[in-house]
Amino acid sequence: MFFKKKAKITFIFGSARGGTTWLWSLLESHTLVKPFTDNVLPNKKGLYKTSESGIYIKDKKNAKSKIKKFTQENKEFLIIEKTPSHTFFWKDIVKDFPNSKNIIILRHPIAIVNSMQKSKMTFLEGHTLEKSLSLVVKYYKHLMEIVGLNRYHIVLYENLLLQTDVELAKLFEYLDLDKADIKEIINNNTGISKVDVAGVFRKGLHDSYLREIDKDNLEYLKERLNREINFFKSF
Repeated sequence: MFFKKKAKITFIFGSARGGTTWLWSLLESHTLVKPFTDNVLPNKKGLYKTSESGIYIKDKKNAKSKIKKFTQENKEFLIIEKTPSHTFFWKDIVKDFPNSKNIIILRHPIAIVNSMQKSKMTFLEGHTLEKSLSLVVKYYKHLMEIVGLNRYHIVLYENLLLQTDVELAKLFEYLDLDKADIKEIINNNTGISKVDVAGVFRKGLHDSYLREIDKDNLEYLKERLNREINFFKSF
């Protein structure tokens, strides 16, 4: 077995602007968790220039060996990896790490579209409503497939935002992590991000999209994302 009592590697699957970075930050704050970022180290303030390794995109051939090597060098830690676009490569990841204990984070599809539209992150510059919509559909297609495996822990971003302590406790239990420092971890990740990238953290409520998207576009998105919304609401 790749892990026994404790998972040695955990992949976070989810959409861009779907809450993956905040979830990653919460987990990274645990003393027994270490992120695989492909040699990206935190600065003196504990901030990372990215939380994503992108290893299955930039070096797919060596992804498995690099992650395994990092895991072996850090046996005392639970290793986490988070790259939203790795969700498109989930079959390769599950094949390479069949015993990984993974997490799926879901956010309301329209909220993701809205976050993409409002984000100031460079990779989302010039994103039209249609482009954001299409990207969310693509992400949800793969997320539905992963959920269908019925093997991994599902986190709803909205629940994590509204009941952080409860949801984090469930997650730590799933990952066999000690829950003693949950309050401190939450306090250290409230209103801030451990990723030093402009636009990565956008202040707002879980349902901000209801007020930030005009009525016509909101109805349009509800129609176009009907399948994805129903899937999200099934949890």
